[in-house]
Amino acid sequence: MRPALLILLIMLSPICRTQNVTVASITFEGNKKTQISFLEKIIELEAGKTYDSLEFKRLLDISRSNLANTNLFTVVSSSSMQSASGQGVQVFFSVTERWFIWPIPYAKIHETNFNTWLKNPDLFRLSYGLDLKHYNVAGRVIELELSGRLGYVKAGGFGIKVPFIGRSNWSFKLNANYREYAELVYGTRDNLRLFYRDPQAQRIANETAGTLQAFYNFNFNDYVSIKSRVASFQISDSMSRLNSYFPELNINKELIINHTLITRFDRRDRQSYPLEGWYAHGEINLSSFSSGNSYLNSLVDLRSYQKLSKKWFGGVGFKWQSVSKNAPYYLVQSLGYRNYIRSFEDYVMDGSSTFLFKSDIKYQLVNKAVNLPKFKISHLRKIPYQIYVGAFVDAGYVSSFENNFSNSLQDQILSGFGVGIDFTTIYDRVIRLELAYNDISQLGVFLHFTQAI
Repeated sequence: MRPALLILLIMLSPICRTQNVTVASITFEGNKKTQISFLEKIIELEAGKTYDSLEFKRLLDISRSNLANTNLFTVVSSSSMQSASGQGVQVFFSVTERWFIWPIPYAKIHETNFNTWLKNPDLFRLSYGLDLKHYNVAGRVIELELSGRLGYVKAGGFGIKVPFIGRSNWSFKLNANYREYAELVYGTRDNLRLFYRDPQAQRIANETAGTLQAFYNFNFNDYVSIKSRVASFQISDSMSRLNSYFPELNINKELIINHTLITRFDRRDRQSYPLEGWYAHGEINLSSFSSGNSYLNSLVDLRSYQKLSKKWFGGVGFKWQSVSKNAPYYLVQSLGYRNYIRSFEDYVMDGSSTFLFKSDIKYQLVNKAVNLPKFKISHLRKIPYQIYVGAFVDAGYVSSFENNFSNSLQDQILSGFGVGIDFTTIYDRVIRLELAYNDISQLGVFLHFTQAI
């Protein structure tokens, strides 16, 4: 009995001897413009505080991810070492700042995705212009944006976002914009969008809108938010008689007020292309029209990412969306837009309830960096890039409205699967090339420029 008890005590002794770590100091290196007070706000460690050794390592990793997800830095690294006095550890964060001021040429094809445009490459739906963005005003991570558009959608706008006002947990965002439309989508038939264009007029609709959003941040990644948007939207008389784009026929102008309650919790290691962590997002939106109608919409978005081994990664995502059954088309976008079943990129499915499931597994084939030591711009002297190969399975369901214009893909479970190759690099750039097959016996090759899940 005694030898067995001795062996048990020896096995349990490492658990009983969990070490504590006291953070003696935290040092940031490379933040030439970004204020230290902001960086201290978004990391999870505090100088002078004592942590369990496992908790210290976990919070150090989260802090590094938080810094990377600010989109202020091209490279972020962290380390720790015993302090010179022997009283605790010193924590170091090394960052390479991005270029914060960007005049960015703008070009957008107004299609559901790049693949649908390739089937009919018409430049009529091209918008072009210039964005002037400053991501880090006065080193306080205040974002300013001015934008101008010509072409398919003529527009102009202004935006500002101020985080952690007065070192509090409150942030706010303000936007104002004006848009003119040459064409509008007013419905779907045979799982394709229906467009309205007036040959007698260059523009058939215009919208003036302002948005104010307030955030209460639990920490850098998690917040609850209230967003209010007021928009004056006017369409041509001919379109107002076409269908209920607005709640009532023959009404060509509406004042629309939206109030949205948003909550978000984000534990992804990298927002542009996550490999580990999880994400949860929920919304409840009330839209009120000046004609006297109101509609309630809701959204739940859940995602999980796992590192399966040194180079293997997996991810799953689930999304549910609901809109009032009698909602006007102005408020409706289900599958085939930003959210889609891979292999069904050519189609759209609009309805009152939407379910979407996405999953993939991938292998990291390449993880390297291009070194340009003589390049004049310091933050571009090292350009990391990764290549992944993998496979995926998606499924979705959309319940139709009463008048569904004979859209055959509604009211049934749809699925698709395939293989793909992903390329990621600096400034959150992602390129995905996929070969996919769906359950209506269609095989296709699809190109995307954002993460899949």
